[in-house]
Amino acid sequence: MRTTLTTTAVIALLAGAASAEGISFAKLSYDYQSIDSDDFGEPTVTLLQGQVEYEMDQYLLGADLDIISVDADAGDEDTQDFTVFGAYRINPQVLAGVGLGQSDRGSDNVTIYEVFGQYVAAPFAVAANYAFDDDDETLTSLFGEYAFGPQLKVGASVFIDSASDSTAYHLSSDYTQGAVTGRAFFVDDGISDDNVVGLRGRYDFGNAFNAGASYETSFGGDFSETAIRIGGGYAFEQGIEIHASYGQIDREAQSTDDVFRLLVTYETGNQARFDRQMTRDIVEDTWFGVAPLFVSGLVVSPI
Repeated sequence: MRTTLTTTAVIALLAGAASAEGISFAKLSYDYQSIDSDDFGEPTVTLLQGQVEYEMDQYLLGADLDIISVDADAGDEDTQDFTVFGAYRINPQVLAGVGLGQSDRGSDNVTIYEVFGQYVAAPFAVAANYAFDDDDETLTSLFGEYAFGPQLKVGASVFIDSASDSTAYHLSSDYTQGAVTGRAFFVDDGISDDNVVGLRGRYDFGNAFNAGASYETSFGGDFSETAIRIGGGYAFEQGIEIHASYGQIDREAQSTDDVFRLLVTYETGNQARFDRQMTRDIVEDTWFGVAPLFVSGLVVSPI
């Protein structure tokens, strides 16, 4: 609990700094999950993420940081991914740039290079990202989204991974009507026979409090697995939100896992990079429940 309070205080301080420096976009999040599993003991998983962008005339500079820490009976694991990038806005619709990143996975340290571009003109947006490392392993990511109006938008993403010789697909649909927001998604990791579909929704009560729930299930493989989650949150005026939830994952013929999640976020501004926007939504889709068994490693890190 002391760690959580400290992290909340740090996020609050960084939030003030981001606003003071005139950064065009910033998002910081601390995501803690404690799992009570019949088969896997009581592991904990922590994800610390940071994204920042700074725009000056037609130039865009930014950085991303992902730190994942797993504490489990089978062993601990820590991974860190850090990327800096620069881009040039050719016109209001077109943005192109390059990035350089470092992925630290214990004894495996990899330098990652990326080239990206996007075209955003309402009601649709498209983006492409090509990432490669020193071992010539590549990941090509394609993103697309179309808005049918202020209430409904649909999206599709494709990930072509040379290391696993696979192609993964992610489809999504977002709906907003007043205080109600909802999202549906489909995941095909391109490696296993398992596919995942999920639904999640949220209701804002109008007094800074909100409540939400989610459901997802896998199909197509040897076993069916389902996950449900309910929770609530409170949004502060400074852009900071605290959310807590309880979930249960039913792994057929294996175990039933109870999951407690605490999420603290800060966000300000509008993110210019469309591929990053879609990627963080996919991470949220695949961070809890069934999907992390197949795809979370793909979408959290470029390679």
